[in-house]
Amino acid sequence: MQRPDFHFHKERHPSLMRFIHRLQLRIATEPKQFVLYCCLRFLVIVTMVWCFLLGQYENVALCLLALVLFLVPAFAEENFKLRIPALFESIIYLFIYAAAILGEIQRYYVLIPGWDTMLHTMNGFLCAAVGFSLIDLFNRNSARIHLSPLYVVIAAFCFSMTVGVLWEFCEFFVDIFFYADMQNDTVVRTIGTLALNTDSAQKALKIANITRTVIYTADGSTYTINGGYLDIGIIDTMKDLFVNMIGAIAFSIIGYNYIVDHPANSLAPALEIRPETPEETEAIRLHVNELEKLAVHKHGPSFLSAVLKTGFQRLGQRWPDTARRLQAYYESRRGESSSTVTAWAAILLAAAEFILLYPLGSIFLDVTLILITLAMIGGLSALLFAPARSHRLKGLWVWTLLSCLLAHIVLYKTLQKPSITYADTELCLLELLADLGTPVLLWHLINKEGVLRKH
Repeated sequence: MQRPDFHFHKERHPSLMRFIHRLQLRIATEPKQFVLYCCLRFLVIVTMVWCFLLGQYENVALCLLALVLFLVPAFAEENFKLRIPALFESIIYLFIYAAAILGEIQRYYVLIPGWDTMLHTMNGFLCAAVGFSLIDLFNRNSARIHLSPLYVVIAAFCFSMTVGVLWEFCEFFVDIFFYADMQNDTVVRTIGTLALNTDSAQKALKIANITRTVIYTADGSTYTINGGYLDIGIIDTMKDLFVNMIGAIAFSIIGYNYIVDHPANSLAPALEIRPETPEETEAIRLHVNELEKLAVHKHGPSFLSAVLKTGFQRLGQRWPDTARRLQAYYESRRGESSSTVTAWAAILLAAAEFILLYPLGSIFLDVTLILITLAMIGGLSALLFAPARSHRLKGLWVWTLLSCLLAHIVLYKTLQKPSITYADTELCLLELLADLGTPVLLWHLINKEGVLRKH
């Protein structure tokens, strides 16, 4: 019986392969930005696992949305033949993480005053950069139209403000239909209103020094607002638009100076999206061909193989001896895919479990938990990367013993709660399964694949 072929062929999935090639090119040309990209994706995945174990499935969906949004820049580059600067792309990644993960899931919008204001200011700045790129691109490539620098920056400013207004429209409609309070309410002590003025003259009645507002509903419920009157969203909307305008003005000034004087240290070129030139397209094609030649093996082109071998080439230019040793080690580990993936999954589980357990209640226990987690990750890292067989075996033993110890800490943390709910029991069982089941699975895989064989 012929074994089914699960890998992606370039002929069957050209869009997917081109997208992967874009990521490979970004790794080779912008390693720092790719490190940031990987770190943020790792944090989002840890947060998603944590939310799943807690039963917060809406937050899990939000994490999945963030992971999809991280792919948008590479998708735009491939489908629209654009070149997005590394700095601009890095800011986009940080903005997505700050808004979706820190703001919504970690509740920074509530815990940190001004977090929403900071993000709206950054949004105005970035949207002005996008508008500037579009108008400046049109201005440079048109033979009949030559816009003045002032007109270009005014158009960029208006583009940013339009995006800000459209977002406020979205918040308004979500609040109207789903009562999500995206336009945050504000307690005010002084209002001016025509609705409460009993005189016939069209003059706003000023009500000052409001100390309390009481709301009565038809079902008899009563809600008291101490400190003033509850403004429904308008102040928050105006504040968001105002800081959006500040961000747009800031980039407009930078863009104007760049068009007029072309200073060498201007920030505008590092944030300006531009079309891909034919020379860059040809360079990408040659780079992709080189990666495919390096990555060919029995299962077809391998993204991981291409990435690692490209990294060995870059490393070999500076430290040739180290590069040769690492490449030899990688070649010796190529067939150990299942155990390697399981070891990396165990590292993610250890990090996620630390987030769930911390704090334990005392400084001694908290420090102990930190040391155990670090030692577990260290043992797994030794299993993955140590060149000597004895060191890899020690790393495996260290991680297995500490994983069993962590299972006792899970039971301790659960039993210390005054009342144990069904969710607590479910979470405890999942953590115990991870702590005790993952070592058994990994021991089975390394014996099957010969991970600890001598080199």
